[in-house]
Amino acid sequence: MRLKFIHDPVFTAEEVATVAGITENQLRIYLTRGANAFVGMKKGGRLLFTANEAFVVVLAVALSAYGFSIDSAFNLSSGINGRDADCCPA
Repeated sequence: MRLKFIHDPVFTAEEVATVAGITENQLRIYLTRGANAFVGMKKGGRLLFTANEAFVVVLAVALSAYGFSIDSAFNLSSGINGRDADCCPA
């Protein structure tokens, strides 16, 4: 059985930011600083995330609270999540 929310982009930027404990504006700032290579997909004019990508955001925000730069945090959390950090998601 394939759970739709794990691999399909169904979470909005506002929902992911709320789960990560940051504002939607802060999430969008992170995405403009290069994190968009790891998470997020524009669909119908909206930015949507899968559950895996939401996990990457939450982990990256937690790592940045401990002194990692946001780029390093997204790179590391993407690798922990099982993605090739040098490759953008399809």
